[in-house]
Amino acid sequence: YNGFLAPLLPMLIVRLEISLVLAGSLVSILSIFNSLLQPITGMIADRLQRNYFIVFASLLTGIFMCLIGVVDRYYQLAIILALSGFGTSMFHPQAAAFVGRIAKKRPGLSMSIFSMGGGFGLGLGALVIVPLVSFWGLNATLFTGSVAVIVVFFTLPLLKTSMNNKRQIRINPIKDLKGYRTVVFVLFIMVVIRATMTILFQSFMPLYLVSKGHAPFLGAIAVAVFQICGTIGILVGGYFSDRMKPATLLKASFLLTLPFGFIIVQFPSVAALPFFGLTAFFLFSSTPVNIIMGQKLLPGNASFISGIMMGFAWGIGGLMATPFGALADWLGFYYSMMIIVLLSIPGVIFAQFCPNPEKMRRSGRNGVME
Repeated sequence: YNGFLAPLLPMLIVRLEISLVLAGSLVSILSIFNSLLQPITGMIADRLQRNYFIVFASLLTGIFMCLIGVVDRYYQLAIILALSGFGTSMFHPQAAAFVGRIAKKRPGLSMSIFSMGGGFGLGLGALVIVPLVSFWGLNATLFTGSVAVIVVFFTLPLLKTSMNNKRQIRINPIKDLKGYRTVVFVLFIMVVIRATMTILFQSFMPLYLVSKGHAPFLGAIAVAVFQICGTIGILVGGYFSDRMKPATLLKASFLLTLPFGFIIVQFPSVAALPFFGLTAFFLFSSTPVNIIMGQKLLPGNASFISGIMMGFAWGIGGLMATPFGALADWLGFYYSMMIIVLLSIPGVIFAQFCPNPEKMRRSGRNGVME
């Protein structure tokens, strides 16, 4: 469902008669409610004894997102995106913590498989929604709500699964977090950079392609290629995250993103789609590292720290869509897209300060890191 917005933006801009700034603000609204609330929903999830958020949050997301093509006012669309995003913010922290608990031997690979599901869903959503609305109009998004209802029936058995080990729960996760402020800050900034690049690429690339005279469907294909190749990158990165130093993987991720990102901005066409896929592959490859390292810091509040790494940081990245829309209106798409590519440089710099996990364990207090 979160894959619907980006490929539909060119059509929504025409329908609602809005500027690039307002289009960017829609991306920001979705990201704010998708992400910024996750530390709060994560703290709540850490105290639940059942997987309520995993089961019912996706229903909330789907029911509201299927209304995206029905409304004809900007404020109505903003409300729908906010409510849909709230469902996502409930799901991610509890689901990520659940994966972290059941995957002890290969946490990086397991977290990458979980993250891969989300990336694959975003790509699939883009491929499905554009042909659907092309044949039956924007109102056809309403039909997609049935999928969310069906999914609930498949996930109901998870309500019988106990979520937490009470002995692990931290009464005050904020207090525990203070002992690792520098580590968390470095990890957080890298996630913000990756999130900003990801959100801006997948949100504005369809508009960039349309501005070059291409059909909206090429934008949907670009989003799908970006997400699907990104999910492959997550899986490969998860495999290597269990076998190499986090700093090495993080540096390689940002460094290899740079040349391929440059190519797609220079040549926005069908021929550039493979390079768009490679950009996503390397950009996404270090995704599991930040989540796993965060959960090692606060294992008793895994939902909370997952909410920060997967949610709050991505919310900050999403906020950048609004000023970026203003920048695109001012500078034009070419120079604005180049700025996105160049964000990988500070990512490489911050990766230099990524801590060694063994040192993190030795510095853990009261066995937190064990």
